[in-house]
Amino acid sequence: MDTDGGRDGGRAPPGRGGTFVGTTRMDALALGVTGEACRAGPTRNPAAAERVPGGSSSGAAAAVAGDLADAAVGTDTGGSVRVPAAFCGVVGAKPTYDRVPRTGVLDLAPTLDHVGVLARDATTAARTLDAVAGADPLRPGSAPAPASAALEALDDPLGRLRVGVPEPFVEAAAPRVAAAFEGTVTALAGLPGVTVERLPFPEHEDAAFVNQVHTLVEFARVVETGGQPSATVATPRRAPRSGRPPPRWTCPSGSSG
Repeated sequence: MDTDGGRDGGRAPPGRGGTFVGTTRMDALALGVTGEACRAGPTRNPAAAERVPGGSSSGAAAAVAGDLADAAVGTDTGGSVRVPAAFCGVVGAKPTYDRVPRTGVLDLAPTLDHVGVLARDATTAARTLDAVAGADPLRPGSAPAPASAALEALDDPLGRLRVGVPEPFVEAAAPRVAAAFEGTVTALAGLPGVTVERLPFPEHEDAAFVNQVHTLVEFARVVETGGQPSATVATPRRAPRSGRPPPRWTCPSGSSG
């Protein structure tokens, strides 16, 4: 999982040469997408030293890409597992909401945060998800979850699979990235039972704005309640009669992202 470890990440993976010197940390408060904003220094990308590792679960992705771990746990509000996984060349999975228990996670936006996994390959990611997924006895409002069978699902036939490709995001990609992406889409389209559709998404800029507002409003509530569930904590608007100040929220060494 994301850690606040030392700068020396250990030896470089076989075939990459040199020494991987970096951090296995994450952006403070899960607000960052580059892995550069940690108070302890930037996270280094072991797959491409001259590039950022993505964020905010940059430490998890860097640890896996740097052969420090077979798999890691990260948190994803709007891409904080998937983005660093893509930047570091590993597999990132954002499961269904509350599929992995979130007890102990300091939320950024409680209705958007998911706990996910990062791994070297899809098989390891599925095995890790099966290990960490399940019901959360400390969150009675969450739905009971059956045993995860992600590993078994990898062997299931595709059947009828519909893949949507949102055009605005593809248009924004760098040429090399776009070429690799299109190659993957072509390969998918050639599989039996798979249909690929190009999807216009003219509202994408408005959607990004709405997501940002939603996230910041929920984060403001987390700050007001001192990181506690809003249903169980009353947030005083002014100091109580006893003269004691309202609860204050302090920055931890790590947070969800």
